[in-house]
Amino acid sequence: MARSADASLFPMETWRKGLMASAQRVTPAQLAHEDPLGWYPLREQIARYLGAARGIACDAGQVVVLTGIRDGLDLSARLLLTPQDKVLVEDPGYLNAEPLFSQYTRRIVPIAIDEHGFSVARARRQRGARLAHVTPAHQSPTGVTMPVSRRLELLDWAAQTGCWILDDDYDSEFSYDGAPLAALKSLDGADRVLHFGSFNKTLFNALRIGYAVVPRSLAPAFARALYVTGRSCSVIEQMTLAAFLEDGGFARHVRKARSVYAGRRDRVMAMLRETVGAAPLRVSGEQTGFHLVWWPPSGFDVAALLVRARERGVGIQPVADFCRRVSWPDGVVIGYSARQDADLDRLEALLREAARR
Repeated sequence: MARSADASLFPMETWRKGLMASAQRVTPAQLAHEDPLGWYPLREQIARYLGAARGIACDAGQVVVLTGIRDGLDLSARLLLTPQDKVLVEDPGYLNAEPLFSQYTRRIVPIAIDEHGFSVARARRQRGARLAHVTPAHQSPTGVTMPVSRRLELLDWAAQTGCWILDDDYDSEFSYDGAPLAALKSLDGADRVLHFGSFNKTLFNALRIGYAVVPRSLAPAFARALYVTGRSCSVIEQMTLAAFLEDGGFARHVRKARSVYAGRRDRVMAMLRETVGAAPLRVSGEQTGFHLVWWPPSGFDVAALLVRARERGVGIQPVADFCRRVSWPDGVVIGYSARQDADLDRLEALLREAARR
């Protein structure tokens, strides 16, 4: 998967030693009893990390350990929705949002984004919205970063209407051209935001440990839901991750991966400049994350490019795949974070051929 963490960069030997240390240190009592919200020392480390990296003032009592962001969205919908409730989602937007929420309500309303991301003006036209799923740090898929003014407008609307905001912060650790804006939750004076992140995105997909920061009033309900559903992560892996965060291993890995991903991003940008020639290069979302969107110049045969990409196993996607009701100009989502040199070579050959045609 080109739009995911590159597992080959992960310090597996360090992790293996950490797992062994955790297995030797864990007690029978810890193995027999699990806190539904997650291993407390890990929740403490996550709270410290989010305070330093994302500007979120929280404590372990507000942190919930999950198997990933989808787990958090599903639990939120389970707890907060009735079949009569309305959910607002971005359009174009995250492909898994609608299938998750549709388990709990049929009233899912796509909100067309604009140049600043989720449109609060369009959301105001929807009466009785209970949840809104947003990706303000790096809009999925366009990569737009929501400015502070729009974030404040969104939070003011949520406070006025009583809507819960689900902030899907899926890849903001990887910012290449400067520090990312503080998370939406850091501005949340009315406590309407649930913030979701994932170590599956920063470390490796198969880890299956993510987290949420929830309003303190919702923490008991999350604990009950986690207990009832039986969802939990291995305590030994949680212990290992807590130590990895505490001793600086996580920060070192993110710095290394950020450098590698930035180099791959730069190579893709160079390919695209060569492809468009004298025409202006139009991209979005290149400042952060695992992917960017290329908006080809007028007359470029995007459909033929996508066909050849599928034939050759070069993973790129049209923006149209992420649209529900809106119709957008032809754009191409190009993931680069997990592309090895050989994958980048194939992408480059594909783009050069497309340029010649």
